[in-house]
Amino acid sequence: MLFQVKTPYRYADMRLDQRFIMENGTRVLRTLGLLEHLDLSDNDLYRLPPDLLRAQPRLRTLSLTGNRFQEVPTDLSLQTHLSVLDLSNNMLPTLLPHERRLLDTLAKYHTLQLRLRKNQLSCTCSGLDFVRWLALTLLGLVLTLVISRNWTYVRYAWRVLRHLQLPKRLDFRKDVLLGHADADLELAMRVRDCLRDDHGVRVLLPYEEILPGDIWTEKILQLVDDGWKILLLVTRELLQDRWAGFLVNHAQRSISDIMPDRVIVVFMEQPANLAQGPLDYPTRVSMERLLRMVPERNVFHVHRDISPNHPAWDRLIQLIKQQ
Repeated sequence: MLFQVKTPYRYADMRLDQRFIMENGTRVLRTLGLLEHLDLSDNDLYRLPPDLLRAQPRLRTLSLTGNRFQEVPTDLSLQTHLSVLDLSNNMLPTLLPHERRLLDTLAKYHTLQLRLRKNQLSCTCSGLDFVRWLALTLLGLVLTLVISRNWTYVRYAWRVLRHLQLPKRLDFRKDVLLGHADADLELAMRVRDCLRDDHGVRVLLPYEEILPGDIWTEKILQLVDDGWKILLLVTRELLQDRWAGFLVNHAQRSISDIMPDRVIVVFMEQPANLAQGPLDYPTRVSMERLLRMVPERNVFHVHRDISPNHPAWDRLIQLIKQQ
């Protein structure tokens, strides 16, 4: 009866391999049916098996801090004893509707503490539903939200909720932000020249905007806010580029009910070629998640050497300039 102890079962800071946890995590925890405390923090994980905790009905605390999760990463519906869920220091932009419903259900059993310190909560209208949920549930659900450094976000969201005005293209510094991998700079410059010189589009190119000494993360967030539309040049390199991945993830979070067409995806390679053969590094961009949020009319398939006179440009320009 070794695992009846209530001390945490720690896999923290072990640098668990992502493939190992996906292939073996459920099997490793299967025998720990009496487990009450599990710590998987600081392992640079971005996914967990959906059924990882199906054999842990007595789990009381779950720490997933210091990883790269963009959503609640595993099914918690059987964890009716869960009292502490720590998702601090991850990459969560908000809580999705099904995640909020799950937490509401778990909170019916007893007090639930939810910790979201140092997440990338985005100051966009897409997070208003999350703010509304907080307002409705804080009266009946005790949440420990250690997000003091995001208080500006909460105030901003309430202000937008009360004084909602639809944004216009001329409200932004430029018409479009080009998102690309570092290795595709030459390709991005050709696209910029075509948009700017042949079609009069005001273009933001990160290469020209980010100066030596600038803090990359802060500058990319600013550039996303400065662009009316965000045009992503999808190549095999983009899927593995760290900074491009950060830009794509933030661009995805900028999609809202009042700006549903903000992101435009242009495949510069066939999707089949993107998935062909092993990648040199782990994929940093979740195209599946991105494409679920982008309307089909905003997805283009062109060749790297597309002509400036190709009809696809006319459709693309129309999407960029439409109000």
